[in-house]
Amino acid sequence: MPIRSRKAMNLLPATGVNSTATDMAKWLRFQLGDGMWDGKRLISAAAMQEMHEPQMILATTPQMRAGRGVDFFAAYALGWQVMDFQGHPMLWHSGGADGMPSYMAILPREKIGVCVMVNTWGAPTLHGAIAARILDTLLGTKNPRDWSAEALQGHQRNVARGMEERAAEEKARIAGTKPSRPLENYAGTYEELHGAMVIRHDHGKLTLQFAGSDTAELQHWHYDTFRVRWTDRVYEPYDTFATFALDSRGTPKAFEMRLNRDLIVAKRQ
Repeated sequence: MPIRSRKAMNLLPATGVNSTATDMAKWLRFQLGDGMWDGKRLISAAAMQEMHEPQMILATTPQMRAGRGVDFFAAYALGWQVMDFQGHPMLWHSGGADGMPSYMAILPREKIGVCVMVNTWGAPTLHGAIAARILDTLLGTKNPRDWSAEALQGHQRNVARGMEERAAEEKARIAGTKPSRPLENYAGTYEELHGAMVIRHDHGKLTLQFAGSDTAELQHWHYDTFRVRWTDRVYEPYDTFATFALDSRGTPKAFEMRLNRDLIVAKRQ
């Protein structure tokens, strides 16, 4: 969904565009309009400028520069990543919820905005590759890179790495063990920064409700470690392990699990 020039800001057709895409498109238009909407100023020019200015410099490696087409620097603004694309100043951000990655970017100097939405986590970097190809087209880049092929190669490497990690987990699993306590003893409410982690015991099985939302089955792995298998399989890439710690009386007092890059430690209440 490319948007180009001030004139185009009020001309994007809504036909066939769902409500989420329409909200995101309006946001891009607003950002390109320097805080103006329908001829009215909603945010001051000074506030818009501060929103778009670098607030925290990000370290950039040669690999990062080459991979993203960055010639100069990268930073974080207020709700935006700030860097350049092929030498053109660019603001961008990505997100992904419930298996729906999205990517938006604006080139303020050229008055270009791009929004890409994908409905699968099976291609986790495809949205960025599509956006880069669109930007290359609108900028008239000569001999553009094959962003899609590069994304595919990266995805294949990640898949292979995941298979290796799972094989290593299976190899390290200790057979013939059982939990230290009966399963019902692990049930209870455990608190963590995300909120209450509620573990329930029902018909010989343990389930986890994560901070009042997503649920998972806790499948015994070995000793007091359980595999966390999310009920909604869109979150399959985030299946993980939960390991319980017991107090001096043998009562489970806490558990920890790694979720993506975060280590979660939840203490029993």
